Amino acid sequence: ALFATGDVDENRELTFQHLFERGQGFGAEASLLLPIDPYMRAGGFVAAMWDGFDGKASTDVFGDVLEPDRWDLFTIMGGVKGLWLLGGGIQADGRVGLGAVHQSDVDATYTVGGVPAEIRLFDSSWGAAFEGGFRFGYAAGPFALELGGFMFACQEPDTVDLDLSLRAPVIFGLELALSFRF
Repeated sequence: ALFATGDVDENRELTFQHLFERGQGFGAEASLLLPIDPYMRAGGFVAAMWDGFDGKASTDVFGDVLEPDRWDLFTIMGGVKGLWLLGGGIQADGRVGLGAVHQSDVDATYTVGGVPAEIRLFDSSWGAAFEGGFRFGYAAGPFALELGGFMFACQEPDTVDLDLSLRAPVIFGLELALSFRF
């Protein structure tokens, strides 16, 4: 479960949560971790991720409705990671990374006074991204099943047809991971 927060337009009291449903995502990560001691590994990681959020209608105090289409983000990231072996197959890891995010075009239907118009809400753009996350799991042999959470922040999308005062979106999520070590 992913959800985006942050103001889309502070003057209109419009947030990302007003415009987009909870989302879903998928990612792949590769890490190279070296032993620091018998219970700790540290190193770097690279990851590629996709997150998507379906649009939802938001109505203002005047009855005008803004309903965006889907918002997709594709991220490439690298950073540092630590893995702690807690005993009995239990493990925990943490990571912090920087990278680049591509945000898709987002079209919308903007209905003012009962008259709908098709507009471009966000233009396709690239920007900076940051992520911090953690996982706890159980390892059996080369496999581990982990559950964790993360916080992802990225540069605000480019607006086109509406004069919006954007703040950078922040995405919070839960993740389930299957790891393989060799």
